[in-house]
Amino acid sequence: MSGSSNLCLDVMNGSTVAGSAVKVWTCTDGTNQQWARS
Repeated sequence: MSGSSNLCLDVMNGSTVAGSAVKVWTCTDGTNQQWARS
């Protein structure tokens, strides 16, 4: 999402479990906001 809004997709509690809740949150460059496509 990012851009001028400074909002990112954020996995709640940094969970790595499939089906974890995702929210829109202020970008913090945390690992819970880093995404990879496989």
